[in-house]
Amino acid sequence: MTFDKPLQRGAVHFVSTPIGNLEDITLRAIRTLREADVIATEDPKVTAPLLRRLGIERKDHPLVTHNDNNLERSVPRLVDYALQGLLVAVVSDAGTPAISDPGLGLAAQCAESGVPIVPVPGPCAAIAAVTVSGFDCSEFLYVGFVSRGSAEKARARRRLREIASEPRPVVLYEAPHRLLATLAELSAAGAGGRGCFCARELTKRHEELKRGTVDSVLAYYKGTAEREGRVRGEVTLVLSPLGAEAREAREAARQLSLTEQVDAALRARLAAGAPVSSTAKQVAVELGVPRKGVYARALQISKAEAGDQNAVE
Repeated sequence: MTFDKPLQRGAVHFVSTPIGNLEDITLRAIRTLREADVIATEDPKVTAPLLRRLGIERKDHPLVTHNDNNLERSVPRLVDYALQGLLVAVVSDAGTPAISDPGLGLAAQCAESGVPIVPVPGPCAAIAAVTVSGFDCSEFLYVGFVSRGSAEKARARRRLREIASEPRPVVLYEAPHRLLATLAELSAAGAGGRGCFCARELTKRHEELKRGTVDSVLAYYKGTAEREGRVRGEVTLVLSPLGAEAREAREAARQLSLTEQVDAALRARLAAGAPVSSTAKQVAVELGVPRKGVYARALQISKAEAGDQNAVE
């Protein structure tokens, strides 16, 4: 284990900051922010008070705004600072940069430009929720926020249907005003009985951890909205892995659908006069299924159709 390792200059440090409780800041994060020549922040109005509470003065090195609205300007600027040999620290409003926050584009540009990237790990809502969910999350799917812009509603619904049938545990972020709609859409997609862990206001004064099913959590927060007028606070949702029966039913449905697709593709090609062998090969490649089984099915269809034709004549 290493302590007091010298900070790397000419590098961009991705620094995790508290998602609610200031005591979650790490000693390494404080040191990095204190020694940084440049601090890139999603919102200076959020980061400046944090630095003041940590006793870090930034008079000589003003904060650089780095968010989704100015990436074309901020990314090249920050990369250039690092190339000049400066120590650059990047923070988001809360949590870990690039996890549903700005940072991905900067990391990619640093890699392309040969600029070292240094992770300074710490708070992350997804990991915090998974840790106490009680679900087997040795493998899980991180989704983050499902886009809900007016032009993306249909795509969001499709994505939630996919999530409802995902066999692995799933981690979602959601804004309070969209929580009920998201849970309702998951329920409508068939996930109403699926295990659900809802972590609201993680690490903050009014932290609330609610366990149940998608339907029971939906009912609970409907009641909250009715009593209090609305649901408050950012939410992290963890869906449990699908049970064995649900996985078997899903696989059976998938196989049935795949069989139907194979038959439809074979019939269309054979009706057009394509040879059995080449038809089977093409369909097997297109649908990603074993050629031997497809060839056998193609022969059956070809013989059946030939018999029907002879009967007609």
